[in-house]
Amino acid sequence: MTISVTVGLILVIGLISFWAFQSTSIKGRFIMHPYTVHHHNQYYRFLSSGFIHADFMHLAFNCYAMYLFGQYAEAFFMNAFGETQGMINFFLLFVLGVIVSSVPTFFKHKDNPSYFALGASGGVSSVMFAAIMFYPLLPLQFILIPIPIPGFILGILYLIYSHYADKKQQDNIGHSAHLYGAIFGIVFTCVMYPSVMVSFYEQIVNRYFG
Repeated sequence: MTISVTVGLILVIGLISFWAFQSTSIKGRFIMHPYTVHHHNQYYRFLSSGFIHADFMHLAFNCYAMYLFGQYAEAFFMNAFGETQGMINFFLLFVLGVIVSSVPTFFKHKDNPSYFALGASGGVSSVMFAAIMFYPLLPLQFILIPIPIPGFILGILYLIYSHYADKKQQDNIGHSAHLYGAIFGIVFTCVMYPSVMVSFYEQIVNRYFG
């Protein structure tokens, strides 16, 4: 039986995160530290930081979101591009989302030795908003929200929370990556499958104004 890319990524993220929970040296080596990246050329941190998390709740939240949205985005890519190419495109969506979402943070904090960030949030946001572009009306019930709501509304609420949490900045979670990951997910999806823009618009208009 072939394992889905979504499940495979969740397993890898979970294993590496638990490894980092047990080892401060691994966490320190993988975490996004723009100052070290800039001054010591450790560019691998753009990707490695997406596979470790601050604590179990942070990990659980990202893995749950990854599973919830990943199954829809991965299935759509496979249907649109074929199984192999679809899985590759989905994998690139996540990995590039992790990397690209950290670029603004890097430039903002590259001379700040006290700033650190970690988490798969950028990649998860990319996957999340790809799924929302494909299925904007998909009813979703997400942890603290007791009733199902359309995916595009959930996306808006998610970005509002991310903006608020980034402003508060009370932890090492890369909240700003949520926003940039979301933008990348939208752009990537529209570039790979341009007709999704028309489909997204028509689904919402037909549902609420048709």
